[in-house]
Amino acid sequence: MLLQKKFNGYWHESVKLLQFYCKCLPASVLIDMRKILFWRKMFYHSNVVLHILAAECRQFIAAIANSYNITIYDIVHCNNFMLRNMFRQKFGRLLGLS
Repeated sequence: MLLQKKFNGYWHESVKLLQFYCKCLPASVLIDMRKILFWRKMFYHSNVVLHILAAECRQFIAAIANSYNITIYDIVHCNNFMLRNMFRQKFGRLLGLS
């Protein structure tokens, strides 16, 4: 309530806008982001079994990433900071702010 008064926002979309301006992502986006980051850790792990499991899950991760306009190439070649920015940009575009 205090944040809504601070930003003069009382409309039904105010929660999403407050999350955006406070740099907090919704739980659904955070879960997808963590799945992708965990997959990348498995993919680059020195353990052969983990690498094989990651290779088997590649299509599942690609489907999640495609919903955020992120490619497998981006996942493999970008650092964590850049990936998090991609998720924030997508969330901003969904709100019509970017």
